[in-house]
Amino acid sequence: MRYQIAVEAAMGLCYLHHDCAPRIVHRDVKSNNILLDLGMHAHVSDFELAKFLQEDGASEWISFIVGTLGYNTSHQSMLRR
Repeated sequence: MRYQIAVEAAMGLCYLHHDCAPRIVHRDVKSNNILLDLGMHAHVSDFELAKFLQEDGASEWISFIVGTLGYNTSHQSMLRR
């Protein structure tokens, strides 16, 4: 069951990153932001910190770190200090 939830959440994020127009980076993926419906299917939620990617393919630097503390990499956590 947990594996299926993880796969469905990953598929949702993959859709946002590659197939959605415009493409979206969630920027706050954590267990609280993965909702389950009555059939126990995962849905990505809480797009408050989400960012649209530029359509021309140019990369965009994010000048500050966002997300929930504790769900970031150790490198990101060190940069917050």
